[in-house]
Amino acid sequence: MSYADLGIYEQNHKRIRVGNHELAYWQAGEGDDLLLIHGFPSAAWDWHPIWENLCQQYRVTAVDLLGFGLSDKPHPHRYQVVEQADLVSEVLAKLGIEKLHVLAHDYGDSVAQAMLTLHSGEGAKLQIESVCFLNGGIFPHLHRPLLTQTLLKGMFGPLIAKGMGPSSLKKSFTRIFGDATPPKENEIESLWQLLNTNQGKRVLPSLLTYIDERKAMGDVWTNTMKTCGIPLCFINGVQDPISGAHMADEFETLFTLQRLVRLDCGHYPQLEMPDLVLQHYREFRATS
Repeated sequence: MSYADLGIYEQNHKRIRVGNHELAYWQAGEGDDLLLIHGFPSAAWDWHPIWENLCQQYRVTAVDLLGFGLSDKPHPHRYQVVEQADLVSEVLAKLGIEKLHVLAHDYGDSVAQAMLTLHSGEGAKLQIESVCFLNGGIFPHLHRPLLTQTLLKGMFGPLIAKGMGPSSLKKSFTRIFGDATPPKENEIESLWQLLNTNQGKRVLPSLLTYIDERKAMGDVWTNTMKTCGIPLCFINGVQDPISGAHMADEFETLFTLQRLVRLDCGHYPQLEMPDLVLQHYREFRATS
């Protein structure tokens, strides 16, 4: 299955009920289980440039998180990263997956960290065998949100979200992509359409509470990364103003024995330099 085309992405999604919500998901390929966790404010469609190649080696599962993409977007709702970790874990359990590898980006990095914490120690229902992070706030004290994100999270967030248009998304994405790897028009159009599905704009302020949750849980999640005993990798687009070179420097300091890759791009390495992301991820898996 290819979901580079948004229409194909929509046609091929499956739905699964967890608790009171339905989430959209995709699964293809054979081999070790690999979970892809997307970022904010987009969807699992982010992974389309490397999806088919990953499916040649692994059984790949991608989920649109609650409040994103084609999944339910309840409103009002108190969105939490730990809730996302629980929901994704339930999806995996329903799909019969007991051990897997994780490739995450942005908001998905925090979900992966929360899942590591949830499933660490003896008696864990899910065995996470490795995690590869792309750009994201894995060290919350270094995260530098855009002004737009800060405003959306504030008291006027609902009004700002209501007035957003595709030009707003394009402006924000252009700021966080690399100089030589700007976002493509079809990427902006597709992500804007997914954001608007199920009245998605109205939940943006609620989703952004993850910034505060990260700060509250940051030390716990970082400690789990230190003690989990599994291979970790950080593929970092160093031009990213949100979580670029400064985040990579911290990873290098704290995790000297883990794999770090620096790419000359911005916040979305999987869209900006997909071939290199695929190459380095394969090398990570082959040597870990």
